[in-house]
Amino acid sequence: MATMMVLTAIGCGASRPATADVRLAVLEAAWQTRDPLPALTARAPLMEGMRTVPNVTVTAVDPEPACDTGDAECARRAGRTVAADRVVVTSMAALGETVLARVSVIDVRGGTREETRQRVVRGVNEARVRAALRDLGELVVAPFAPPLATPWYEEAWIWAI
Repeated sequence: MATMMVLTAIGCGASRPATADVRLAVLEAAWQTRDPLPALTARAPLMEGMRTVPNVTVTAVDPEPACDTGDAECARRAGRTVAADRVVVTSMAALGETVLARVSVIDVRGGTREETRQRVVRGVNEARVRAALRDLGELVVAPFAPPLATPWYEEAWIWAI
């Protein structure tokens, strides 16, 4: 009987706190060099990767005039127009058969650049660049994902028995 009381008090199925919803605004990528893939829209695969986390809302935003990738204040203004918490800015460059994709997350309220990730793609083709951008999108939203369920053997109730 005492064991049953402990299980109930601790909460066999206790839930972990949920993470808050996050709103991200995504600007179109800016090429710093000649664009070797003119048919590629870099924002689409990036947003596809970002949509893997359920509590993240992703919105495309096109400010007028277009923002320079280094202009955090312009990116913040663009984020405010869609009530975003953070803005995702993408910068791309090509050198020969190599493409560099760099993604930065800027906090709309504070103006700080919270995170920057990059991928280097060798042997330029559209499929490889799209895959790298999708991967970057998943990495950018990973900190906002809800916590994973605790394995049963780490739950407090199992050790109370």
